[in-house]
Amino acid sequence: MNLKQATNLLLLAFLLLLTSFSLISYTLWKSHERQELANDWVLHTREVITGLEVLRTLAVDAETGTRGYLLSRQPKSLEPYERARKQLPGQLRYLQRLVQDNLAQQRRLASVGVLIEQRLAISQQEIDQRKKGQGVLASQEEVEQGKPVMDKVRAQLTQLVRVEQQLLQTRLVRLNESIQRGENWLLTLLAVGLLMLVTTLVLGLILRQSRLREVQVRKVTQQLTEVLNQQRHQQAYLEGILNGSLNGLLSCAPIVDQDSQIVDLRIQLANQAASKINGRPVDKLVGTTLLTEFPSLAGTNTMTSYLQTARTGEVQRFETYFIGDGLNAWYEIVSSPLPEQNVLISFLDITDRKQAEAESLQQTNMLVRISESVHIGVATHEPIRDETGRIIDFQYTYSNDEVRSWLPADVPDLQNQTVRSLNFAGVGDQRIGWMANVVETGEPFRMDSTLDDGRVIFSVISRLDNGTVSTSMDVTQQRQAEENVRYNAELEKKVVDRTQALMITLGKLEESKNELIQALAVERELSELKVRFVAMASHEFRTPLTAVLTSAELIEKYSHSEQQEKRQKHTHRIRVAVKHLNAILEEFLSLGKLEEGQISVNLVHVDMSKLLGETVTYMQDALKPQQTIQTDLSCPDLLWLDASLLQKIMINLLSNAVKYSGPGSVVSLRAEYGDNELTITVQDQGIGMTVADQQRMFERFFRASNATNIEGTGLGLHIVRRYVDLMGGKISLSSELNLGTSVIVNLPSQRQLLP
Repeated sequence: MNLKQATNLLLLAFLLLLTSFSLISYTLWKSHERQELANDWVLHTREVITGLEVLRTLAVDAETGTRGYLLSRQPKSLEPYERARKQLPGQLRYLQRLVQDNLAQQRRLASVGVLIEQRLAISQQEIDQRKKGQGVLASQEEVEQGKPVMDKVRAQLTQLVRVEQQLLQTRLVRLNESIQRGENWLLTLLAVGLLMLVTTLVLGLILRQSRLREVQVRKVTQQLTEVLNQQRHQQAYLEGILNGSLNGLLSCAPIVDQDSQIVDLRIQLANQAASKINGRPVDKLVGTTLLTEFPSLAGTNTMTSYLQTARTGEVQRFETYFIGDGLNAWYEIVSSPLPEQNVLISFLDITDRKQAEAESLQQTNMLVRISESVHIGVATHEPIRDETGRIIDFQYTYSNDEVRSWLPADVPDLQNQTVRSLNFAGVGDQRIGWMANVVETGEPFRMDSTLDDGRVIFSVISRLDNGTVSTSMDVTQQRQAEENVRYNAELEKKVVDRTQALMITLGKLEESKNELIQALAVERELSELKVRFVAMASHEFRTPLTAVLTSAELIEKYSHSEQQEKRQKHTHRIRVAVKHLNAILEEFLSLGKLEEGQISVNLVHVDMSKLLGETVTYMQDALKPQQTIQTDLSCPDLLWLDASLLQKIMINLLSNAVKYSGPGSVVSLRAEYGDNELTITVQDQGIGMTVADQQRMFERFFRASNATNIEGTGLGLHIVRRYVDLMGGKISLSSELNLGTSVIVNLPSQRQLLP
């Protein structure tokens, strides 16, 4: 073989190799094209699935933004909705281009677009209504209108994704087949293998980028979920605070008329306390106006204050008594400004506190009227101390009209006066020493003071808390009577030495002396009774009034709902204290009426069973722990008696039995009838009394020696005896020390039958 032949042969071989390479290259190129086509379809399908997921996320963002704005009315809450509303049309067009080769998918996607437009229209309508202040759609209405549309959107998107995933599986199979054929050709041709390697690397890069995008989408979705959870938590936390408040809370937006004047307020938010006070559910309150919900507010100062807060931004605080629209109570109201002329109204029912204050003021005024009516001067003083604690003066804190009537003309009242500056009767310094001794020892001090006009004032100074109380009265006539007695005694000694002719005159003087002595004795007794009355009243009235005041102050502090039991406890204390005060006042008034003969017997038909039941019920608040009252009725149902006096007798006797018996004891009340006589027996298991005390128990102001540390006036049994005397009956008492006391009342009565 020559060189030419060898050359031709090499050329032929080259041509054959070249032809083979070309054929193989062409085959590899065609295989590569098929592989690229299959790979493009796979990427196309993945892109469609990713686009559908983005479409689903945008639809959810639109719904979430709508709900957030409807609940909070915060413009920031609309950001997800606005962003989704702008991106959704473009995303739909993008997906329609991607699925234009699939008619069924195009129809499904078109249906999804229509549903999304419907949901956006509903959301936009709700948002527009919210912005215009025309009310907020309730949660149920939102579910009925928006949720079904979103459910259809989710269902259609799920179907689209499912179809694309099926296409993805089919196209992945085709891609794998193409790759397999390419790998076979790689064994024949390194170039094809290198191309396939490059293609594989490119495909790997594409897949890696796809995975990175999926990770980013997943991270963004997780962040959005966390933000939504935080918003839900904050919303639940705020609702918990609002609903846990004891105050009723209403957040209101202004309503303006054609002249841009605020004429009403629309309720945007209400808590459970407001719902409870108004008696309507929260969802019924929200959306209504104040004047629609509370028509009685029209033209009131309360409504004016609300509108003033909305117009000027000023906080309004006031207390008002509101009656109407199903409400009848005292309220403490605060209206505070919110952004955009909104108003937050806080209101609290303070009826219990107002009633306690009114009852306390009523009892205090009654005590003052009593002190003013008995012509006894009453004044209280607080000590003034130096840096070492030594008392150097006393400040007047209270005085009644009687005390002020004794002041010099240049001293109109005792306001800002001290004992030293007033120098009453010229003994200011001495009086300070006497009063300081009373504060330190607790021993009362009695003294006479002579005014510039010659009047003599008798005073008893007693300790009251950390200060003193003085009770004083004008005893000028008494002192003059005493002086007359002394003068008459001297005359008696001189008259003895005179002639018989003066015996008649002496007799007259003796008679005058006796009359003066008797008058003096009566006056002394009255003075003693008055002083004892004031001293007793100062103590007996002060204790329940202190209980009323303390309980009222504590009720003001217990403003949380979990403190309702404490408020009820102190309300009960107020009722018991007021009953005690009423009982004391009833005794004083009854004694006065008895002394003046204003009480008479009024006989009526008395249902004994009913009367005993009412009496025991009245005593329930006075019972001590585990203390009980047992009744035994052995008499006809109807008797001819004075029901009012009989009930007062039983209440007085039962009050003593309960007061002087310990917790867990039994007090018995028996009513028996025989021989035209009703017998009432009250027996207790109390402290009893000595025989000597029993002889004086029916005396006015007398108290047993072992009962001085127990509250009481010493008038109860005296009044009972007077009532029994009026009814023509008898009363007796038997007692053993530390074993108990039994009181028996016998009243004449005729048995009466109904016709």
